[in-house]
Amino acid sequence: MTTDTLNIISPWKDYLNNLRARYGGEIDSHLFYDDIYVIHPDDQATVDAYNKARKEEDSCFITNLIAAPFQGNPLKAKVVFLSLNPGYVKRLNKDLAKVFERIPNLPEQINALWSGFLSHEAKSMSPSSQNNELFTTYQSLVDWYWFDTFATLRDSCGMSEDDTFFERVAVMQLMPYHSTKCDRVILTLPTQQYTKNLIRQMLTQPDCPLFVVMRSEDKWSELLNYGKVRGFDNCKYKEHFILRRRYGEKEARPRGQYINANAFEEGGYQRIIDAITKS
Repeated sequence: MTTDTLNIISPWKDYLNNLRARYGGEIDSHLFYDDIYVIHPDDQATVDAYNKARKEEDSCFITNLIAAPFQGNPLKAKVVFLSLNPGYVKRLNKDLAKVFERIPNLPEQINALWSGFLSHEAKSMSPSSQNNELFTTYQSLVDWYWFDTFATLRDSCGMSEDDTFFERVAVMQLMPYHSTKCDRVILTLPTQQYTKNLIRQMLTQPDCPLFVVMRSEDKWSELLNYGKVRGFDNCKYKEHFILRRRYGEKEARPRGQYINANAFEEGGYQRIIDAITKS
């Protein structure tokens, strides 16, 4: 299966356009959808069952926010960070989003960014810092999360003041829907099959990026059919994956997604820097 074919069969390619066809201008004029259910149709039954089974509302997937399986363009990135799922902070993702909706043309610009991520047409993981209004709005809505997480790495790459860094990295989420916290990781979302096929296809390409597994190592391994426990240690493409340093008697991976030399085994951090900075 070629990368072009993956683009054609992607469940995310027409996701926003289908929402626009169903709900009209409501999609591009808002950043939080009070009365609009925006879960991908393929995932709807699974998400509804998952939410119904949650004991705490904070663990439910938010059904009023556009899905975020990708940030940046994994097909063009030199390093792709594999995370768990996008977070949700009410005061930002809902309350502040409603304030930003009042600024003319800003919701349309933000949704255009997400369209680029979902269609793999994005050139960067972030708007240019030269466009201060769009840059600040976007980073605020995503809680400056990856901007701050990457701070040390950007500095180590000599790109702390350079937009080039965000053109060379991307993030893929194991589960594409927002939640305040996660009490259970599931691999039964139909759209995850595309994520799996996309990574497996990328691994066969000469310009394959370096994958950095930030969260849920065993679940990512299971998704990719490498096994449920320590599957990356012996998989065929293990040289394309960087794992975080284990710690403690149970050799657990850290939950926090900090990135520095101490977060990886010896040489791992430098491999990430070299991959990002290579010409």
